[in-house]
Amino acid sequence: MSKVRTGGQENDTSASVSNRMLAQVKAEIKLIVKHMRGENVRVFSCDVASTSARRVRRIEDIELVGGGGTDMRVGLAASAALRPRADIVIVATDGDTPWDDIPPDRNPQARYVTLLLDGDRDTVPPWMRKIIVAEPD
Repeated sequence: MSKVRTGGQENDTSASVSNRMLAQVKAEIKLIVKHMRGENVRVFSCDVASTSARRVRRIEDIELVGGGGTDMRVGLAASAALRPRADIVIVATDGDTPWDDIPPDRNPQARYVTLLLDGDRDTVPPWMRKIIVAEPD
């Protein structure tokens, strides 16, 4: 596996995502930013629309907005359009979203990971790596 130089983090901020799940998202982003040494991490909020990418160097830079329906395909398309292209795209979601059968055609070579915040879902496509995030103790 090659070194990750640029990452995109798409966060489900739809109405079905609880405050507990959003706190988990922030905790995961904090670890990603630390791993990337505060460089080249771009974060989106997404429900049925995606915000613009925002560079995040500190946890305080994160602004999660939304509250509508859910369509992570919109955020994946926004992530794929980033320049420079992201090497890895992480989607934090409760999993209740439609998915495309193939990766976004504007960045098919990126690694795509789904952080499932509310248990396993069998609808996550095989081109995405699936990680089930355990509830905090």
